[in-house]
Amino acid sequence: MTEVKYINSEGKTFMLSNTDSVVRLKKGNFHKYSWTPETVEYKYGDQVQDFTKSAISYELTFAVKGNPIERKQRIQDLHNAAEHDIMVNKRGKLMFGEYAIECFLISSDTQPDDEKDTETVNTVTAYCPYPFWMRETMYSFQSHGMAGLIDAYDYPFDYGSVDYGIAGYRANTGMDATVPLEFRLVIYGPIKDPCIRINGHKYEVLVDVAENCILTISSLEKSDQEKSCILTYPSGKSMSVLHARNRDSYIFQPITSGDVVVYSEQEVSFDLIIIERRSEPLWI
Repeated sequence: MTEVKYINSEGKTFMLSNTDSVVRLKKGNFHKYSWTPETVEYKYGDQVQDFTKSAISYELTFAVKGNPIERKQRIQDLHNAAEHDIMVNKRGKLMFGEYAIECFLISSDTQPDDEKDTETVNTVTAYCPYPFWMRETMYSFQSHGMAGLIDAYDYPFDYGSVDYGIAGYRANTGMDATVPLEFRLVIYGPIKDPCIRINGHKYEVLVDVAENCILTISSLEKSDQEKSCILTYPSGKSMSVLHARNRDSYIFQPITSGDVVVYSEQEVSFDLIIIERRSEPLWI
């Protein structure tokens, strides 16, 4: 059974379906989606200009087992965490296996099970403003300078034989994506004017990333303004350095699925988080 859980904006986790059968998901159709065509009407038919996707909602029904006090507490804790997200207007996450979709739990209906007096049935509605399921895979790298030698470590995937100390690092994402993949590139200081090539494309920002500072380039676009290039200081203060990007090479260029070649001539540590985005989670 695929594990289903809700994680609120504070990181509190609530299982909605687990192997010990304390919580059992009875209903939750996650494999549905729709696109809306934007068209111009002609005499015969339409001309499609673009496609848009609206927010989506999922209704989940799950049964909670245990004595009455335990059941009430488990459900109440979930509702408190969900209402916190609504009050502070911060999205939680609905998880289906490795895939996550941001959401708010906007309604709830709790009833005793008509057939089992040891269970309580709760139905919630997950409202998802950004209607995509996402799976993140992180690659951590250490480049060794002008020779272009680069190591990969702590990678959560299996690429078979891997040669360390080669001029660049080649791997396969293992993702059969229908569209180019979004990413976050997290670069750790100290490094001046960091420049990293991915599949031959240059991602360069002309800024001094000092010791213990972090530069994050994020290509994920949930709104027209959300793509970002942020420098974060040890104090936690951050500022946009988008103006310092190399304008001759687009720093938000998506990454294709399949083979990925990473290369840098600088001594630099960085993480590459590749984000797979789907209308529905992959069938498991």
